[in-house]
Parts: sequence; C-alpha cells; structure tokens
Amino acid sequence: MRVRPPLPPRVYVHRKSSDGAFGVSREDPRPPRPYRPYVAGGLNGMYMTAEPLMIVKATGGDDRELLQAIDKFCDMLSRRSTAWWVFPMGVMQRGGIPVKADIEVTDEDIKRCNLIIVGPASANRLLGRITLRLPAAEADGVLTIGQEAYPLTGKGYGLYYYNPEAPKRLIVVMSSPEAGKFYDTDNFSCESASFSCNIFTNVPCSSNGIIDRMADERPFGLVLNELDPPRLVRRIMWDKDWRPARGAFDDARLPEAFAVYGPLADLMHRATCKATGADFAAYWTEGLRREKPLWDIRHARWHDLQAELGPPAPLYTSLIAGSQLVAALQAFRAKQVPIAVWPPTSPGEINPDATYKICMGAKLIHCFVGAPARNLENVEFVRVDLYQHMRRLADLDAQQQAALKQR
Repeated sequence: MRVRPPLPPRVYVHRKSSDGAFGVSREDPRPPRPYRPYVAGGLNGMYMTAEPLMIVKATGGDDRELLQAIDKFCDMLSRRSTAWWVFPMGVMQRGGIPVKADIEVTDEDIKRCNLIIVGPASANRLLGRITLRLPAAEADGVLTIGQEAYPLTGKGYGLYYYNPEAPKRLIVVMSSPEAGKFYDTDNFSCESASFSCNIFTNVPCSSNGIIDRMADERPFGLVLNELDPPRLVRRIMWDKDWRPARGAFDDARLPEAFAVYGPLADLMHRATCKATGADFAAYWTEGLRREKPLWDIRHARWHDLQAELGPPAPLYTSLIAGSQLVAALQAFRAKQVPIAVWPPTSPGEINPDATYKICMGAKLIHCFVGAPARNLENVEFVRVDLYQHMRRLADLDAQQQAALKQR
C-alpha cells in the first residue's frame, strides 16, 4: 500500500471488505460513535486523563444512618488517595476532589466532569435517573445484569462506564443499599493497601473492595462483592463497545474448590512455573490464609477470573544456586519480609550445590534482591498469559479426575 506525499500526521489502515483486503486512507474511515471510545484498562482511567473529577453523594431517602455513612465516605474519598502503593496514601492537607449533593449537580457539571457516584439508586437521584441506561441496572435493592438478578442485601458493587447523559465523560458507581461495611471508613488502612495488587495479594485497604482498585490497570467493568465475609460474586469486563465481554454469561462457573484462596493460589503458582519453566515461584504471603473466602462459586465464572487476573503480564526468571536460595529464604524470615516460594520448601530440602530457576513478578524483585543483599543473575523477561495457563491446567486436572472415577 502506498500513500502519496506529503504524508499527513496520521494514516489509517483498514479492512475494505470481508475477504480480508486492506486499504489505506488519510481520513478515519470509522463512523463516529456517539459515546466515548472504550480504552482497555481499569479505574485508573478516571484519574489519568487530566479531566475534571467530581464526587456525587446521595442525599435522598429516609435512611439517615445510610446518608451519614455516605457523607463520611465521600469526605474520605475526596481527601485521601485510596489506591495502591505507587500513589501517596496520606490525607491531602489542602483541597480534594469536589463533592456535590446529587440534587446540586448541574448540567454543566455533568458535561464537564467525570463522576464518582456514591450511594444506591434509591438514595442517589443521579444514579436513579441513569441506572436503567447502564449495563447493570439497580432497582428495589436488586442489581440486574443481562438476564441475571442479584439482591444487594449484604453486597455492594462498583460500575465503570461512560455517562449516558454525557457520553464523552466517564462515571464510576459505588453502591450498596446498607450503611455497613461498604461505606466504612474507620477500618481504612493505608499500610495494608501496599499489597492490594490482585486476588493473590489481596489485603484490602477498605471494606468495600472497590476503592482499592482506583489505580488498578486490570479490566474493570463491574465488580459485585459480598461484604461479610468479603468475597467476589461477579467481575465482568467490557468489550470495545462497552458491552459485557464474551463469556460473561456463558462461560462455565468456577470450580467449587475456588471458593477459598488456597486451591486457586496453588493453581496459579503451578501455572506460573509451567509457563516459565521455573522450579520455584516466589510470591507475597502478607495477610494470606488458605481458607480465606474468595469467590462465590454459585455465580462467578471463568470470565470473572480472567478479568481479575488481567491481561498478559511480565514475569522474570533467574538462575539461582541452591545455597543462594537458602540464604534468601533465611534472610526473608530474619527480616520479616513476607515472601515465600512455591512449592512449599524448607531450606533443608534444597540442594545447596544445585542450580534452580526461580520466577517472580516485578514487584518482588527489589525485595528479593534487598533482603539477602544479592543481585539476581541471568534474569530473563517472560510475558505470560496466566489465565490461559491456569485454565489449561484446570481442564487437565478435571480430565484426570474424571478418568480416575471411571476406573
């Protein structure tokens, strides 16, 4: 394909027909969409666009306890960075994100700002006005997603979407009909937020499980959480047209074993070693308990786990002598660094004269180097689609179990 000079600032390559032929043009051949284009990623899109941001708090209804909890929650959300460790965690000394009551929000605010809408549709008048135009509609204490309905008693949800009343702007909904844990600010812990990277290092900095994800890059469409015990009910991601992605409703449900943390973590570590050819996988142990509730397997599907894990991510491998690995594990224990390796291994089981291959995520490297004060050698970068490897191993496990039952 050729483009005659002078070249324009941008050239578009596009499919001309269904037979696979491509063409090139100086003008964008795509028809303009009435809404903001979807950009893959998570709630960090609300903060990274340099667009005005506003919090809209619920003020309607007769539940005074609920409204007081929402008011306190919005004040905290306005003045405190509530994301993960790359962001400051302290309360802002000056200023904050503007907060407005739902009845005070103007048409100009809606056109100008990305909005964080806090409170249920029964109390937040703005949410009540737009909820039926969202892919997850809230009415009478029930959240309807496609053909599925979820009573919100004991639950709360976050929804990331474009604003139906200003399609070039974004909204995040944070909603629960109850004044309890979802809006709790007393148990907020900025220290514990340091490790809220994903479900495998999930020490939440809040009880609602949504504001932990405000700087998260993983796909975020809808997250529905049960609050006590805290566990994921659904996590749905959007396709490029802001619709539930393929598999959101027709994927198989997660295995029963994934109702708690342990079996899923074991599968993740196995898949990590399989994908990288490593003998050991290093991982955070901070706050993790094998029997910790994780997924509501009555509802969660494989699609939800794919959204939770996010897109293919970098892992790093290194060759390490057995004696060095023993020294590193001993240093972690002595300095109380929350890192362990999988498979579970005691120092006495490691051959000091052997050479092992170990893999880890980027966030572990500085600790792995720092605690034993030793550089990693022969480091290689590997990009891994962890979800695909985990799904493949789980399918093989299921086939083997079925074969054993037939015997």
